[in-house]
This record gives sequence, C-alpha cells and structure tokens, in this order.
Amino acid sequence: MACSPHDDAGREYLMELLLPISVGPNAADKMPNAIEVWAPWMQQKEAGALIDQINLMPIYQRKPTAQVLGERLRVTNGERERLRLWTIAPCDMGQRGMAWWRRLKDSERKHRLRQLRGRKSRAQYESGSINRTKPWLALQMSRATWYRQRETSPSEVRFNNAVDTPVSLRKRLVGRKESAEKKRTASGIKPTLQSEKPERLVTDTAGTVTALEINGHTCLTAGRAAFDIGHNAGPALDERDLRGMPQDMSGYYEMTG
Repeated sequence: MACSPHDDAGREYLMELLLPISVGPNAADKMPNAIEVWAPWMQQKEAGALIDQINLMPIYQRKPTAQVLGERLRVTNGERERLRLWTIAPCDMGQRGMAWWRRLKDSERKHRLRQLRGRKSRAQYESGSINRTKPWLALQMSRATWYRQRETSPSEVRFNNAVDTPVSLRKRLVGRKESAEKKRTASGIKPTLQSEKPERLVTDTAGTVTALEINGHTCLTAGRAAFDIGHNAGPALDERDLRGMPQDMSGYYEMTG
C-alpha cells in the first residue's frame, strides 16, 4: 500500500481522496482514519485544518465530474485503462475521442465473444453469402429466376400491412339493403294481444238483468244488491258506469269510516 508523498502533490492527492469521503456516512470518523493511513507524515494540526477546509466547501465542489477530476489528476487514457479508473475521464481525449474509443472496445468485445462461441466473424459471413458468391451467374439465369425456382423471393416479405382498403360499392349497397330489411322486419312484428270479449248482460231465471259482463269480468248493476265482501262490497253499481265503479262513493266512505 503506497502512501501519498510528503509534498504539495501528495497533499492535493490526499484532498481528492477526502472529498468523496466527506459526503458519505460517518465522515467525521473516516476522514481522520484515511489521513493516518495514506498520509502518516501529516501532523494532527495540519490534518484538522484540512478537514475543516473540506467541511466548509459546498457540496457541488466536493463532487467533481469525471472530466474535471481527470484534468486535475492529469490521468491519461493509458493510465486509466491500466489502473481501471472507470470513474475518471482521461485528460488527453475529448468527448469525440472517448466515443470512438468506446465503439472500438465494444467491437473487440463482441469479436472475442464470437470467437469463444465458435461463430464466424462478419467478414467471414459476408464472404460466403449468396450476394457475394452469386450462384445464378454459374447457372446462366437471372437472380429473380434463381430465387423463384427455390420458391422464395429476394425481397423482404412483410405481413403487417397497415393500408386500409375501402369496401367496394356493391358490398356497401348489399349491406345497406340487408340492414333496411332487418329494420322493416323488426318494425312489422307486433305483440299478439288477447282478443277482447264483447259486452253482454247477465240475467237471472226470471229474465231480470242482474249484472254487466265487460271483457270477461262481471259487474253488478242497480237491479241486484251488493255483496258485503270482496271487490263487489258497497252500494249497487250503475249500468251506465262501464268501468264497474259506482258514481256515488259515499257508501264506501261510510263503510270505511
């Protein structure tokens, strides 16, 4: 474990080490411990002054970006790759250089994975492809004929067609005609009502009219006394009242009173 040197550069490195510790948990205990481990040559008075200086700094200054940190420490891309300092950006490469470097590393990583899995590289795959070999030339036929004989097509086949096809005029007319016929059929259906029975007079053996039968229901008339119970209770009914209700309701009020 190497300690920071006893010079100004060592103090700068120590301060960069204490900055992320100061924003973490238990910073008051961890910062003195880090000074004792990485800078045992620092006196206690100087260490206390350095801790106070860091505590007075605003939070945004204690969290520098990767680019700012790389420029402070003067970290090159070679040192970054060798020490695996992924949270520090190199000072000798800009944003475009880092984007190119990431693409190159990603291509190398995928190439190694293809080799481990036993797959062909892109160049090997394209060298043996049909577009490169062109077998239809050896058979002296066109490219379309060569694909047609194998019941395939050189073009891409897409089944998700999002184009709306309008309905023909004939189908629209047929659909409208069927809808109109259904409406006429539905409107022509009427519920079957029970046939009404004609009115007739009910007479007794002497030929006296005793009641009036309306639609199958018997109503008392004035020539017969009223019953004391049921719906016929009350005074005698008038023959002219076809509803079966008396014109004078005083008898009912007397019964209920």
